[in-house]
Amino acid sequence: MIKPHYNYRTANLADLNSIRDLGIKSYSEYSTILDQENWEKMNIFLQDLEGLKNLISGSRCFLCEDNNRLIGMVFFVSSKHQNELFKSEWSIIRFLAVDPEYRGKGLGGKLTDLCLQFAKEEGEKFIALHTSSYMNGADKLYEKKGFKKHKEIDYYAKEYWIYLLEI
Repeated sequence: MIKPHYNYRTANLADLNSIRDLGIKSYSEYSTILDQENWEKMNIFLQDLEGLKNLISGSRCFLCEDNNRLIGMVFFVSSKHQNELFKSEWSIIRFLAVDPEYRGKGLGGKLTDLCLQFAKEEGEKFIALHTSSYMNGADKLYEKKGFKKHKEIDYYAKEYWIYLLEI
């Protein structure tokens, strides 16, 4: 058995297909949790190479690899970018994904820490994100990092919360 060797780095456009593939692999379990209409909406997002390309270009994407295999990712969007769910003065953590084979090893926490560190370096005042209880403990991860539930929202016809952290 090959010993894991985790490498964290920033993504670039050459990572586009790997990012898409990891997103699909990581989020496909929700196809049985969401109703068909909302799963189709999520799946369109997951498959959208042009949208992912724009997300990579308009944010800082942190990746985690194990022996050159992409196993985790997260996007940090600065407060300079608008989003319909978040206030314009908030930076945002988006699309945290960890390969199901690697969950429970602290990778999501480390990727979140990279976003928090980068936010501080960039002088951000707030960092926000949204998550749902069906996302298997993501709320616990964020609460452990100091995020507080700010607001409940209806998203994908499920209970979601916007979490906020003052930096």
